[in-house]
Amino acid sequence: MASRVYAHETINRNMHALQHPGASRGSNETNLFLIHVDAKMPADALNALKSAVGARPDVYFMRRTRAVMWAGWSMMLVLLDALASILARSLGFEYVINLSDADLALRVDQEVRDFFGRFPGRSVMSIVQRKRDPRRYKMHENFRKFCWVECDEGRAFLVSRRADSQRPDAMQVVGKRKCCWSRTAPIVYAGLEFRCPSASLPEVFHGSQWASLHRSMVEYIVRDPLAQHITAAMENTLLPDEALLQTIAVNSPLRPTIIPSHLRFIEWPQMHGDANKYWASVGPQFHGGPMVLNASLARKAFATSAMFARKVDPGLYVDALYAWDRWMAAKLITRSKASGQAEIAQNLLGNDPLLNKGLPPKTAFEVGEDAKQALLQREMGSWLKSETPPVMEQKPLVPGERQFGDDEHDHADPQGSMAVSIFITAWLIVVLAGSIAFFGVLLWHGLRQLTQHSSLPTRLRSVEKQALHATKVV
Repeated sequence: MASRVYAHETINRNMHALQHPGASRGSNETNLFLIHVDAKMPADALNALKSAVGARPDVYFMRRTRAVMWAGWSMMLVLLDALASILARSLGFEYVINLSDADLALRVDQEVRDFFGRFPGRSVMSIVQRKRDPRRYKMHENFRKFCWVECDEGRAFLVSRRADSQRPDAMQVVGKRKCCWSRTAPIVYAGLEFRCPSASLPEVFHGSQWASLHRSMVEYIVRDPLAQHITAAMENTLLPDEALLQTIAVNSPLRPTIIPSHLRFIEWPQMHGDANKYWASVGPQFHGGPMVLNASLARKAFATSAMFARKVDPGLYVDALYAWDRWMAAKLITRSKASGQAEIAQNLLGNDPLLNKGLPPKTAFEVGEDAKQALLQREMGSWLKSETPPVMEQKPLVPGERQFGDDEHDHADPQGSMAVSIFITAWLIVVLAGSIAFFGVLLWHGLRQLTQHSSLPTRLRSVEKQALHATKVV
């Protein structure tokens, strides 16, 4: 996921670390890098990214680009687009690893292969259970009472109640007396009435969007009717990236295959004192998020058992990249873990050799179809009882084709969001036109009164004609 002006710096480095030795175009490419470019990305940053990696035989770009908004549904749409596009092609892939341009690889290709070879068929995905973080669960439950619609090309939220048309306010929605929550865009608390999709969900689980998904999990997320229902039900929610994958995976037969950890190095400012003071020092764009890696934190990450580290920002701490360059250069020579570096997941394996600790207990949806069909029939109609998951047409990967993401296979645009955007635009046009006409009439009447009592009738009649002309043009 590329959106930042420094994307070419980090993505290029990750490709060098993770590329399979000896791969050549069109023959034995074993790792493919699929990039989604944020529609808001500046043109010069996009050109820099394409110049850095566009000519590589293992790089592909998503054809459909979206304006991605932090905490919005668009964050999940780009991932769903990618998963659907990959499945639409006859690729014999095993894993899809989700990365952003604020991530750095801590492993080389062989280390990643060795780990997944040790745990075949498993998907890496953090899951935070309610008993560990009840505050998070309560916060998300409150968020789901409201309908969140992205507008202005990923620059603002429109928020409305789901149950009634009473206008919400910031204190009700985010617990603050201001317009925004953490790093979200401006929020408009609407008194407008519009239809918002609403559906029952199975038990919701939370975690992080950063995951490594086995093919079986990818197929389930894209094709299973219950997964599709959960996806549709979470469309107009806030922070769906912290719940969608976990809710689908735990309420599925694939729950036992989950390794409940993201295997990422992420350092939180709460571990180092006053988090608000730290966020104030680095800027509002980092508020509520993890610490930005400097050289010192980067070296700390190098010694851990994580697979990737985040987040980096060369504009803030370029020394983290320089430290990574020196450290990774030595790893690429040996194609193995660095001196002093732990094995992947070593911090977990000591007490949990099967990497199952922290996995939620099975739900009613894991075994049998009764619970699934009951929910789907209640929410979507009895036609789903006999419906089989759609099978996408398999398309070969054409040598030299550099783009994924045909419109026919991309995840569907949220129709509710589009309808709301059209309604709001039409409403604003009507209000603006009415305001112009109203003030035009006032101006005309005012000028008429002046011409009856002024000693300068000729000059005022000229002004009156200009005003009438302007009103007619509008």
